[in-house]
Amino acid sequence: MLARSYIGSGNASAAADAMRRWQQTGATGAPEAASVDRLSEAVADLGDRGYWTWRLAELEAAAAMGRSVTRTELAAAHAALGHDEEALGLLADAVEGEERDLLTLSTDPVWDELRGDRRFRAMERQAQSMRFAPTLSGGGRRGRASGG
Repeated sequence: MLARSYIGSGNASAAADAMRRWQQTGATGAPEAASVDRLSEAVADLGDRGYWTWRLAELEAAAAMGRSVTRTELAAAHAALGHDEEALGLLADAVEGEERDLLTLSTDPVWDELRGDRRFRAMERQAQSMRFAPTLSGGGRRGRASGG
């Protein structure tokens, strides 16, 4: 969450540093050192775009290994990289699956470039109408999906 906050404010270096600190804690779910090394290199080379390129690769690798990856997170990485159609398609799947991550559509800066798209606005309205839906309390009807 901290890294995502930094990247949302345009500070890719701080996002990479946060990931490094998390990795060094050895906490459950923390990234491996090699992964953080790749992130640091990507950020040094490409800034914010490097972060999102790394993030998309990490999500796709996790999905390929059968780990749970939300369509919303995949869509966010695609949106940040300018892959608008891919992002919108994944968001449509996330809305259908009532993913909990959709609740940040109105506030997360990663969606700023898509806010003018009528399809995005429709999905944003749907997500807001889900805010208090009983199905979200349990993570959504199909709150997580594997694949990419």
